[in-house]
Amino acid sequence: MEQVIYFLIAIIRSTVIVMNYLVIIRAIMSWFPGSADGALGSFVYTVTEPLVSFVGSIIYRVRFLRDIPIDLSLFFSCILLNILLLFL
Repeated sequence: MEQVIYFLIAIIRSTVIVMNYLVIIRAIMSWFPGSADGALGSFVYTVTEPLVSFVGSIIYRVRFLRDIPIDLSLFFSCILLNILLLFL
């Protein structure tokens, strides 16, 4: 039974690490206009959008963060994923 739990934790940990890299790739892709038009860009945006939009909705509730002209949802998504990795 312990092996199954370790295996599940390893899968979740690997998924979180991959998601973290995809969020970083999305942040880099946002610097280049038209980068989301290809297959890779479409994949990255499709996979990361649920997390980024969730974090963005939380950020929007904080007035100080809402008034900043920079979208911080990618930054806070990476922080959230790294905190999750610490607990795994």
